[in-house]
Amino acid sequence: MLFVAVNSFFLVLSSDSVFAVPVTVKTGEDVVLQCQAPRGTVIRLLEWIRPDLQNDGNVFFYRNNRAYDKYQHPSFRGRVELRDPQMKDGDTSVILKNVSISDTGTYDCQMIVSDIEGERTGTEIASSQNLTVTDSGYLKIPVSGVEAEDKREDVKTDAKENNDINVGPVAESAFAVPVTVKTGEDVVLQCQAPRGTVIRLLEWIRPDLQNDGNVFFYRNNRAYDKYQHPSFRGRVELRDPQMKDGDTSVILKNVSISDTGTYDCRIIVSDIVGERTVTEIASSQNLTVTDSGYLEIPVSGGGAEDVWEKGQTEKVISSGENKNVIVGLVVGLLVFALLLCVVMLIRNRQCVKTFYQRVSQREGERPKVEI
Repeated sequence: MLFVAVNSFFLVLSSDSVFAVPVTVKTGEDVVLQCQAPRGTVIRLLEWIRPDLQNDGNVFFYRNNRAYDKYQHPSFRGRVELRDPQMKDGDTSVILKNVSISDTGTYDCQMIVSDIEGERTGTEIASSQNLTVTDSGYLKIPVSGVEAEDKREDVKTDAKENNDINVGPVAESAFAVPVTVKTGEDVVLQCQAPRGTVIRLLEWIRPDLQNDGNVFFYRNNRAYDKYQHPSFRGRVELRDPQMKDGDTSVILKNVSISDTGTYDCRIIVSDIVGERTVTEIASSQNLTVTDSGYLEIPVSGGGAEDVWEKGQTEKVISSGENKNVIVGLVVGLLVFALLLCVVMLIRNRQCVKTFYQRVSQREGERPKVEI
């Protein structure tokens, strides 16, 4: 049993002396921690604590008709508020916002109240809740971008103290829709945000290439190609540049075998008013690119200046079709050569015959010499 003297009022509470109500929520959600003072009393002091963190500060601290964040543990600042700021009818419940796995623990509500006339005699009220936070399947990533001047300050979150936001699921946690296309084709990677929301951030990634850049990155009402992986620059664009009705699908152009992989869409949206509450939406697609039977070659001829320009290719028949064409060409050439030889032979025989005829005519025209 713990006795604490505060302004001549005695607070009596030990965390194991109160039955703890179990509460379970998922990461990213808000949770109400319930506590109730008797109606018709004056709340002199309200203190929410987590015993394992108490040495570093409170979860919530209220005295003299106001809350004091300076007494809070750093991880709870900006995330805890009274459910009813007026504490009407003795409601001393608090809302803990944007919970994470680290918020799992026991939460004790401790109060000192006096009667309505404000007598100094105090009554101690307490309640306790065991909070369990389970994984929602969302991955926590930093808010800030690659460069210092490109911080994602436009993304409003309740956890702004540590500049973290919950965005999108890890690839293993989302059902990946299979998509199959052929080389050289364009493919639409589908993703949808709820209608009537403000898209704060849109990020398409390929987990196996994420360290070298995104497939597509959108923020502040524009796309940033400097955050893209080099192989995707100039080949990815929004299907609807206005993202009407929440359409966050992208078009990947002129695909090749190397584009085969899993593509994750991660979105952060807020309501239409732009409140600080944030919702994370995600989808995933498994793209398979098969050989179309065509080989891509440069449009122009040889030479160092002949680079492979995006999308400007000629298609040359390859694989089994290529063999058939080659055989056909060889047979055709042989037949042509044989015909040419026959024609030349016939013409040659005609030339020889004409020659001998002329010689015979000349011999017949010579005068005979008598001896």
